[in-house]
Amino acid sequence: MVAVCGIALSSSAACGASIRIGDQPSGGPSCPARTDSSPDRLNGALLLTAQSVPSAGLVPCLRPLPAGWSYQRLDARKGRARISLDFEHQGTHAMTVTLTRDCDVREATEKVTDQPGTHRYERVDEVSSGYRGERHYVYGGGCITYRFDLYGSRGEDQIAAISPAIGFVDRSVVRRYVHDYSDGHFELDPTAAGGAG
Repeated sequence: MVAVCGIALSSSAACGASIRIGDQPSGGPSCPARTDSSPDRLNGALLLTAQSVPSAGLVPCLRPLPAGWSYQRLDARKGRARISLDFEHQGTHAMTVTLTRDCDVREATEKVTDQPGTHRYERVDEVSSGYRGERHYVYGGGCITYRFDLYGSRGEDQIAAISPAIGFVDRSVVRRYVHDYSDGHFELDPTAAGGAG
């Protein structure tokens, strides 16, 4: 069970009050279909991703994946959330999407960003058998890093195919979802809701 507590989201029910939002996430942090309405249900994986880095104003999420790609797992812990994707059974690290508070972009080149409110940096390793590299989206309070490790001649084509399937949802939307879904009984960021901290 994923529980929304008075001050935290947890994979245990060790809080005084909780609301059940589903079993342990298995489908990945899904992007909300609409951000202008209250949800009929909460996506536990998206909430765990948001909670892992409380400073992050943007949270990575998944749209429907293109052919050949599949979601493998979410590893969310304090200070980091990592989404692992597989491409045609190349392994769970064909692509990872990692949310952290900050990241090292010293050896990366700044590019024109395709995500509003972010700075984009890229670093590509020269690999004769495929494509390996990193893309960083840096913004106040967070960094979202794509790590690619693809084999074969179609690496760049597959990066172009998978990139639109990774979305960023504003933290305020996730915060409102928790508030509305619980009728104001629970908050994603209680200190922000209370005006303290």
